[in-house]
Amino acid sequence: RRQGHLDCRLTSDTSDTEMGSGSEAEGLMMMDCGRRDFEPVEWIALPCLDWPYHRQVSGLAMLGWIVLWCISALCFWESQSKNQLRIVYDERYLNGLHGSSWMEDLFLTFPLGTRPEEIVNATDPLNYEEGLGANRAHRERIITKVVQMPFDIVNPLLIYTVGPIYQNYNYYMKSEVYEELYGREVPPGKRESRCPERVRIRDGKELVPCGLKAQSLFNDSFEVEHLHINSKDVAWRSDVRRYGNSSDYPAPEKEWLYEVFPDTVPEAMNVKDGDFVNWMRPSAVPRVWNKIGTLDDTTLKKGKNYTFRIHSRFNVDDIPGGFKAFIITESNWFGARHDGFAWAMLFGGIICLTMGCLLHPLYY
Repeated sequence: RRQGHLDCRLTSDTSDTEMGSGSEAEGLMMMDCGRRDFEPVEWIALPCLDWPYHRQVSGLAMLGWIVLWCISALCFWESQSKNQLRIVYDERYLNGLHGSSWMEDLFLTFPLGTRPEEIVNATDPLNYEEGLGANRAHRERIITKVVQMPFDIVNPLLIYTVGPIYQNYNYYMKSEVYEELYGREVPPGKRESRCPERVRIRDGKELVPCGLKAQSLFNDSFEVEHLHINSKDVAWRSDVRRYGNSSDYPAPEKEWLYEVFPDTVPEAMNVKDGDFVNWMRPSAVPRVWNKIGTLDDTTLKKGKNYTFRIHSRFNVDDIPGGFKAFIITESNWFGARHDGFAWAMLFGGIICLTMGCLLHPLYY
């Protein structure tokens, strides 16, 4: 209960005449202190504020347990309510080679929460034919898979995943020349310092843009028969605006991106192609999930047959445990199917619960 307070003010309104000119008291600051009373104020008393410190910490831990488990339940519900289909087409399943660790199999190949009926194996030799791509430099496997939908998928989002690929290695991330990507003049010697020769020159021509990132572009392509894939805005708009072709594009004495990847990159776009711009933003984890496009205003109906065609060019044979998949999934602002965050919140809640239960008895 607050009864009042002292109101103290410094005043300097005493004139020179009153104090006397030249006196020692001239300019003296006087303290005027008076008491002002207020109506009594009743503060709300919270019983928990009177608890001992260890009980307060224990109570906060129990509150954290409740909050984290509520978040976990919401994330589990949102994740499991999204239908998905994962068409696996990498060579690992075809030739029986593995080489990946159990952690890579558990956390990288499929997101947590993926159900067995959502995985389609498209590596049967009856599903594909071998050939060469448009520039006859890339081996191409055309995979055709007819799938009877086990459930409805509304407004599908199309994604590809490939891995394990560690794009966050410093050597890999630095292997690029920003000026080439932004359409500016390249400083002398910068190409040689940033790009190894194998990704800088080919057949006597300069590769533009050079570097490990640009020249390792994922160049598989995907089709859904009789349906149009809207590939607009697959990359961040700010990234696309930042990229640009140089003033001498397309000079014949250089080998441009669209010539290295003619099946993937259109000549009119070159470095402004959305798939390329998307690839140039490196993944923070040992696998890449990038957007292909959407099937707008479309529902893939349960029980109906759909034909998916994949042009597989990106080689994962030499990657231990290498995998590739074509994903058709539902999505909203919570994302698509992945129980990882929900499990993290669940275990965080268990830690809070354990701490809340043990702290009080351990204190005594």
